[in-house]
Amino acid sequence: MSMNIVLRIAFVLYLAALALSSATLAAEVPLSYKGVRVPPLPPGHQDLGGYLINPDAATEYAVIEVWFDKKKMWWLQKMLSRDAKGKPQWEIVAVTEVPKVPKGYYFQMGTCEKGGVAVPEIIAVAKREDKERLENIHSAWIANLNTHSFEPYSTKGVVCINEGFGV
Repeated sequence: MSMNIVLRIAFVLYLAALALSSATLAAEVPLSYKGVRVPPLPPGHQDLGGYLINPDAATEYAVIEVWFDKKKMWWLQKMLSRDAKGKPQWEIVAVTEVPKVPKGYYFQMGTCEKGGVAVPEIIAVAKREDKERLENIHSAWIANLNTHSFEPYSTKGVVCINEGFGV
């Protein structure tokens, strides 16, 4: 057998091994979470909590924070159904990595309003203050239920309720 043929066979075996390892990784870690139904969460993922958006609406949505591979993500989930015990089945419709928060600020999720009207889809980075209403908003996003996406949102006029105030 010539050296050229041996090198070609070795290269083909290398590509096959690489393809197998990639397929295994893809099965363990979805490249795209969109369309994934939960529960159960994919292996290795941890639910850090979240909140319902307009729980009395015809279609229920939730935003949850998920930890995986040393990263935090927000998942926008759409409820598909409930089982006989009332446990919901969700479909992930949008995902984004959780942005870094400046020192002295923290996330406010589901407690914000704009122009005096509650907008639970807003996720804001608010200054940590001992006040009932947080008006110093650094940045914000909205969980857009129509486009199934997380989008930057203007902070002008956004105020969030500090649920920990007075506790």
